[in-house]
Amino acid sequence: MAIDYKKVALDDLRTHPRRVESLQNLRERTVALKAQFEGIKVQNTNATPVQGGACRVEDRLVNNIVERERLKLNYRAVKPMVDIVERGLSALSGEQRTILTQFASAGRHDKGVADRLANELHMDRSTVYRLRDDALYKFTVSCYGIIDL
Repeated sequence: MAIDYKKVALDDLRTHPRRVESLQNLRERTVALKAQFEGIKVQNTNATPVQGGACRVEDRLVNNIVERERLKLNYRAVKPMVDIVERGLSALSGEQRTILTQFASAGRHDKGVADRLANELHMDRSTVYRLRDDALYKFTVSCYGIIDL
């Protein structure tokens, strides 16, 4: 089964704002964990382990390290996708970007987006749809390269 590039591109555009926000959240959480790690290190690490287990301070240190590593991995997974979508958006004119992001954020079930854009941009609905399709193609090629037609 062939990939529907229009659906993939619109889904990427739809999730883009949340991905951008997640990058900021990941950075902030990592900074907070680094500060917390420094605070844990200052605590007395000479506590006696309970029945062969690690002491609570060591557990907290390990948990902190694990969480920071997971955040780094998440950041490395999300950042390239954000960069790809940003490059795709930068290839569009302002009008194309507006049309495409409005359709993406409206979702599949909002039938009024074309009418709103037609009124806002002073054009008919068929022109809005044609411009959307052109922008979607340009965005997709910019993001993902040549698509199999």
